Amino acid sequence: MEQLKEFEEIRAQIPVTEILTVVAEEAAELTHAALKLRRTMKLGNPTDETITFQKAQANLYEEIADVLCALMASGFIGEYELDTLLPGIIMHKLERWADRLKEQKQKAGELV
Repeated sequence: MEQLKEFEEIRAQIPVTEILTVVAEEAAELTHAALKLRRTMKLGNPTDETITFQKAQANLYEEIADVLCALMASGFIGEYELDTLLPGIIMHKLERWADRLKEQKQKAGELV
C-alpha cells in the first residue's frame, strides 16, 4: 500500500499530538462497537431491537477502519507495519493467548 497523499495532507495541517487524540477517540468508539456487538448476541443484556447483529458487526468493522486510518494519518502505521511488523506481533500475541488458555485448562484439571 502506497503512503497516500491524503495522510501527508492531514499531517501537514494537524499536529501529530492531535491526531493521536483522534486515535484514542476512535479506539473508544471501537470499544463501544465491540460491546454493542456482544449485546446483540442476547447473552443476558439485550440491546435495542433495531440494532441487529449484522448492523453491529458492520459498525465494528467501520470502527476498526477508523482506528487504522487515524493511526496511518499519525504516521506511526504504514505499509511496513501493516504488511510486515503487525502480522508478527499478532502471531506472537495469538500464541501467548493460546498458551494462557492451555495453562488455565491444566490448572482447572489439577483442581478436579
